Amino acid sequence: MEVDDTDIPSVPANKSATVLGAVATTNLPVSLHPLLIINISEHYTRMKAQEGKETKVYGAVLGKQDGRQLELCNSFELIVNQPTVSKDKENKSDATPTVDLGYLQTKREQFEQVFPELDFLGWYTTGSSPTPEDCAMQRNQFLQVHESPMLVKLDPAIRPSCEHLPVSIYETHIDLVDGEAMPLFNQTSYTLAAEEAERVGIDHVANVSSVISGTNDKQSAVSLHLLAQYNATKMLDSRIRVIVKYLRDVESNSLPVDLTILKEIAGLSQQLPVIDKHSFNKHFYQQCNDVALSALLGSITKGSNSLNQYVNKFNLVYERHGGGRRQRSLFF
Repeated sequence: MEVDDTDIPSVPANKSATVLGAVATTNLPVSLHPLLIINISEHYTRMKAQEGKETKVYGAVLGKQDGRQLELCNSFELIVNQPTVSKDKENKSDATPTVDLGYLQTKREQFEQVFPELDFLGWYTTGSSPTPEDCAMQRNQFLQVHESPMLVKLDPAIRPSCEHLPVSIYETHIDLVDGEAMPLFNQTSYTLAAEEAERVGIDHVANVSSVISGTNDKQSAVSLHLLAQYNATKMLDSRIRVIVKYLRDVESNSLPVDLTILKEIAGLSQQLPVIDKHSFNKHFYQQCNDVALSALLGSITKGSNSLNQYVNKFNLVYERHGGGRRQRSLFF
């Protein structure tokens, strides 16, 4: 699947501009994995639920690069320190979030140890289009880590008329603006690429959520299962309360005695497992002892195996250092 956004307006080159040219001017082949989209969406949704409001999130993008061909595969979150808003109008424009580059470098090295084929290729954030704040972060921070970092933007605003994914990818271009080198963003097209494991995961996520007819709420299969158990338990509790109230009223002569109802109640009570009898305690402790004995047997087997390995290794080392059979026979 290829996503082309050819209706990108051209922005004049000035210091307030952040997007340069149109997608037709770049031939950079980019492949986007669904795992990256899921990570950004989960990051934004989690922060929105924790903060109680829409929050702009930031993260690093990992992938593979073969010449000019890029493959954006994974991501991790970044620690970003939000600036303190100054009342001074002159300093207000320079207030941009600060990325913890030490944390970025540490996480990058950790990912390289586990996934040596993945490298830092750019960063992601949320929003509709790049802002001057994004351009300042690109120029002052991310260009120190990568010579040409990519920017992935996820638009969390859902528009019913949108026929494409709300994801935009921007390439970095250095242009002279008023005699000063300025990094500008140039939006590029991308194709979706997914491995077998990603396809299975996406299919699972798509099948877990189901839309309830008549409403716009979405509930997962787990929540529906727990809701059904809750309703069943609540109904059982209400019916038990009715039976208890009836028996108390009969005992206090508030209601007449009905032998048919009492017989049905006695039949229900006899179907319940009896837990206050001596036979129950006997069987219960017997099962507990069987489980404990099985666990102990497993521990003994594991210990015997470790001891056997130790003896074999000791014999091997002892034979290397020499020693007659007579001396070895003294130990084994």
